[in-house]
Amino acid sequence: MQTNLLLLDLDGTVRRCRSDPKAFINIPDDQEIIPDAAVALERFASIGAVIAGCSNQAGVAAGYKTIGECIDEQIITMRLAPQIQAIFFSPDSDGARCF
Repeated sequence: MQTNLLLLDLDGTVRRCRSDPKAFINIPDDQEIIPDAAVALERFASIGAVIAGCSNQAGVAAGYKTIGECIDEQIITMRLAPQIQAIFFSPDSDGARCF
């Protein structure tokens, strides 16, 4: 059995900061799905692809957001783009590498 898997970088590819599209997302609900990405997500979901997001969250290590805000950000992304079945991120702080 073959499974189609799509791994996506999220920031600037699938989602962006709603208040300033050129900025990083530092407030979890200040995000939106990029319109062309929404179309692509639908297309891949329609063929049964498993879709997962990947994100380097250096803003946690830099102190721009907490790990809790980072988790909230991923949850909101999955609500905005329900085709994404999982998100893996690396905050690169205190030895924690992947969630």
